[in-house]
Amino acid sequence: MFHHQIGSRLACLAALAVCLPGLARADIVILGSDVPAFISGQVLKDSEDISIPSGGSVRFMTPSGRADLLKGPVAKKVGDLPGVKGTADPELWKAVTARLSEDLESASSEEMMTRSMAEPEPEPAYTPYKFSWTDIPFMATGDICAEKGGTLRIVRPSVERAESATLIDLQSGGRRVDITFPANVSSVPWPAEIAPRVGNFALQGNGSGARSFRLRLISPLPNAQDALRVLHGQRCELQRNALLDAMKDPKFQISALAE
Repeated sequence: MFHHQIGSRLACLAALAVCLPGLARADIVILGSDVPAFISGQVLKDSEDISIPSGGSVRFMTPSGRADLLKGPVAKKVGDLPGVKGTADPELWKAVTARLSEDLESASSEEMMTRSMAEPEPEPAYTPYKFSWTDIPFMATGDICAEKGGTLRIVRPSVERAESATLIDLQSGGRRVDITFPANVSSVPWPAEIAPRVGNFALQGNGSGARSFRLRLISPLPNAQDALRVLHGQRCELQRNALLDAMKDPKFQISALAE
């Protein structure tokens, strides 16, 4: 029965993720939930009922990209939820449902189910990137959204060994500043010698080529409902995906990151 339910949800999700004309309806996609009936990545049509018991929480995204948190008790049609109707953003909807579809498929695979019954695996020697408005991922590429005026840090995934790197300002004659990560330290401050501003920078590690990224400074920071839309609109894909991962926990509060 479990496999049948997951298979049905995956088929529905895959179909809706590519059937963008359906965005004319007030459908929602589940981002996170502590209610067993709702799974991250599940798409509910506007005509479906949604029932959340007292004490339960479900976070969802509308076709416009608005993210909202529902706290039980709730019992109504999806199309009657506040804020579900609005101008659709097909590209954001497609990106989010595709990302969550991959996670749902992985979580429901036989391999994952078998692994959950086995002895726990050892912790990895790195910490995955967590969503932040001030952390610049070491060796990241693409666009990075950061809080304008915020205290920026450069963070790395592996912390066991000391490591040296160079931050390069690609728009000021290639000015270079060396930075050093001590052993067992995951972050260092953005160097004061290079002012953070909108533009292109690069980080180069020992023995590796430089990887460039574009810094996008955001002010004011968006609220929890609009953060996904802003990150997607600024092409900050790494942070958009990190925020989606964080939102799987309905207790996660993006507002706490700005305090």
